[in-house]
Amino acid sequence: MKTVKRERFIPAGSTEVKTADGVMYLYDTVGKLCNFAVLVYGGRRSKADRHEAYQTESHRQVFVDSVIRSHAERVARRAKEKACVNPFKVGDILSCSWGYDQTNVDFYQVLAVTAKGLTMQEIEAEAVQGSGKGNFMSDSCVPVKDKFVGEPMRKRVGFYDNSAYVTVNGYKSASLWNGEPQRRSFYA
Repeated sequence: MKTVKRERFIPAGSTEVKTADGVMYLYDTVGKLCNFAVLVYGGRRSKADRHEAYQTESHRQVFVDSVIRSHAERVARRAKEKACVNPFKVGDILSCSWGYDQTNVDFYQVLAVTAKGLTMQEIEAEAVQGSGKGNFMSDSCVPVKDKFVGEPMRKRVGFYDNSAYVTVNGYKSASLWNGEPQRRSFYA
């Protein structure tokens, strides 16, 4: 099946403004309420990210400046994340706190490490003695190293704000355990 390459729409008479991660086309319309328009394309995409129109040229310039700034920040963040090195080591424990209406805590042990990823497996958690006093529906727990649950899984390491994490699935991510007991609840 042949795919058709979509061409970028470039308005006639527009002015091209390059950004750190894309391009914008500024153009003026005639006879419209909003005469000053801008098309924003990020990266190599052929579909516009934004298509905006403004009543004054100064309002459009404020938007253009914000796009230039956000594209530069995105490029800088990607470069910084690319330069980050996988900080995890074999034997490290990752913790993950998640849930709605109750707090679940999962622990994972790192089994193998690559430059950009790792293999980990869930491990059991045990309650800290006396941590549930005063509240019968919550306690604190700690991981039990080498007491595995389930199957090993390979995951890619991500970075956010200089912190490494691993996305376990769509609703939870794990990061290096701080060594402190983790609070959990079980209402349902």
